[in-house]
Amino acid sequence: MTSDGPIAVAMSGGVDSSVAAAMLADTGRPVFGLMLRLWAAPGVANRCCSPADVERARRVAGDLGIPFYVLDAQESFRASVVRVFVDGYTHGLTPNPCIECNRQVRWSYLLRSALALGAVQMATGHYARLEVSLEGPVLRRAADQDKDQSYVLGMLSAEELSRSLFP
Repeated sequence: MTSDGPIAVAMSGGVDSSVAAAMLADTGRPVFGLMLRLWAAPGVANRCCSPADVERARRVAGDLGIPFYVLDAQESFRASVVRVFVDGYTHGLTPNPCIECNRQVRWSYLLRSALALGAVQMATGHYARLEVSLEGPVLRRAADQDKDQSYVLGMLSAEELSRSLFP
């Protein structure tokens, strides 16, 4: 999908998403940053989306002169990831919470939120390529095989891929 509308950049506070945001801001298209607030428990450190990560992403967005929003996804995270994990584990399964988080929260919830905020596409810092075919967008491995992250995105639908941008 190509359009001149706003692009949301899923920012993690890391280098890759920050560079993606900078590259897009340099194009002159309207860009804004998004980050998820997934978990808040007293005394529990987050592996991702920590307050320090949020501050880094906010600082980068400020340096780039783009708006930055933190989306409260705690309830979605609890319902789609934590509850599914606990229920599965209770029934003798070993669910992978990261897969469900990537599918349900980090992608679907974030993309829906980006579109609701007016974006026409969402960019991330993931290393992957998109090709356009007659059947629609096709996810491909990154040009740099050592940095390929297409495996993380393999569960995206054609509609989600059509709204995606990768460096």
